[in-house]
Amino acid sequence: MVVWMVSSLELISAKALLNSSEIALRCFSSTSSTSAIASEVVHWEAPSSSIKAIESRNKEDDTQWLTYWVVYGLFSVAEFFSDIFLFWFPFYYAGKCVFLLWCMAPVTWNGSQIIYTRLVRPFFLKHEAAFDSVVKDLSGKAKSAAQSVVKEGKAFMSFLLTIYHIQMCVSSVCSQSFL
Repeated sequence: MVVWMVSSLELISAKALLNSSEIALRCFSSTSSTSAIASEVVHWEAPSSSIKAIESRNKEDDTQWLTYWVVYGLFSVAEFFSDIFLFWFPFYYAGKCVFLLWCMAPVTWNGSQIIYTRLVRPFFLKHEAAFDSVVKDLSGKAKSAAQSVVKEGKAFMSFLLTIYHIQMCVSSVCSQSFL
């Protein structure tokens, strides 16, 4: 994916008589929507690499991509709540794009490895019991809600069947009375 983006920049730069760094800078600085699209395009690489990691026999790449997805998930939650403010900062999406590239980079100073080992893991280990309690409580509530929905659904279906039978009886009585 990254190779495709670089070759596309080279093709555009040849046609526009600009170098690829000028085009990238213009893309990231022109509008926030162009930068948002560019940051999402960069992220398209992660699922492909994750599937390749799952299919390989090497455990290290599985760990690398699981770590990436944990960090990306936390980043997405933080971004969900702060995006309304961050959207207004110039070069926010360019920074997001660089951050995502750093998190998925195949280097020893990979962003997701650093963030996970220095922030996420210590926080999780410190609060693991609380996380387990919340997950257990939420799964119990979800199971109860699902059972309630099934019970209510059965009652509603029974109600609909009763109405259908009444309607059929009424229509048969009405059709017999006209004979």
